[in-house]
Amino acid sequence: TGLQGFRWAGGSEWLVGKTVLVLGGSGGTGHAGIQLAKAMGAARVITTCSTGNFEFVKALGADQVIDHHAQRWEEVIPETSLDMIYDCVCETGTGEKAYPLLKDGGRFVTLLPQALASAATAQARPQVRQTFYLLDQTSTAALDALRSFADAGQLHGRINATYPL
Repeated sequence: TGLQGFRWAGGSEWLVGKTVLVLGGSGGTGHAGIQLAKAMGAARVITTCSTGNFEFVKALGADQVIDHHAQRWEEVIPETSLDMIYDCVCETGTGEKAYPLLKDGGRFVTLLPQALASAATAQARPQVRQTFYLLDQTSTAALDALRSFADAGQLHGRINATYPL
């Protein structure tokens, strides 16, 4: 899902030097999103999570971490300061909060449609693009790209627990 989202945004060529916000950075798609953003060239990655996961997301490459219990990300981040938002939380209304923070040419990628900005918000800023999807396609080439990031030490899975068979 993350690879597909970052490719939709413009891929490695577009991400180089950009600032990306990953909402829900300690979750399954979020922790991969932090790593993929960095591996694909983002200069700065900001994420949200609880304080108990700060060190985890920093170890993945997050440059700034916002405690979502104590602060509202849309109030912490200055307007028009982000190039991309990768939303792994998917709360209704997230797109409305995201659009003012995105630069012209910015991208908003979310996993569920209820998080998209309204048609009115999107029409008011046509230079900002948005989309939603869960993993809706896969290919050997995409899996090979993920493997290359893993082989280069840029992508690591998280195992919280193991259980005997």
